[in-house]
Formats: sequence, structure tokens, C-alpha cells
Amino acid sequence: MNARVDSRVAALPLVALETTDVRDFEVVHLGRYVLIALLTSVCMLLWAWSRIDLRETAVALDGTERRNDLAVAEHERLELELLSLKGKAWRDGEAIPGGQTLVQVATP
Repeated sequence: MNARVDSRVAALPLVALETTDVRDFEVVHLGRYVLIALLTSVCMLLWAWSRIDLRETAVALDGTERRNDLAVAEHERLELELLSLKGKAWRDGEAIPGGQTLVQVATP
């Protein structure tokens, strides 16, 4: 009985089992093409997402740098104003701009 089974298996065309042609396209290799297309599309999506994320980060960083530059300029302006108010001319009794009075504190 084993001889019959072996002869039947040998009689089957192996080409029909391995490849099934559908209009000159091998269906066996279709899975490989689908896998390659899927990997390519995933890579393209990741690339696009990273570019969008980098641009959003660059825009946020630019806004933060502008706010920092404005804060540094305001800090320098206020520091200069404070130094001018503490200057010798103000301690000698000159009028302070804005109608404010100068309070002199005696040092021990």
C-alpha cells in the first residue's frame, strides 16, 4: 500500500503545487510583495511623522527663544533703571521722574 501512495504523490505535478499562475503573476510570491509594500509604507509613515514632529518642535523652540530674548531685554532695562535710580545724582536730592519721592535711609 505504501508503494501506491508513493506513486500517487510522484504522479502529481509539483509545479502546480508550488506556483499558481494568475495572468502571468505567481501567487506564491504575492506575500513577499505585500510584506515589502507594508514595510515601505510603515517606514514612510514614520519618516513623515518624525518630520512633522521636528517642525512642531522647531516652531515651539523658536517661540520660546523669542520670549526668552524679550525677557532678557526687559530684565536688562529694569536693571539699568534700578542702577540709575540708585545713582549718585538721585541721592543728591534731584527729582525722580514720575513724581516719586526719594527716601533716604541712614546707614549705621
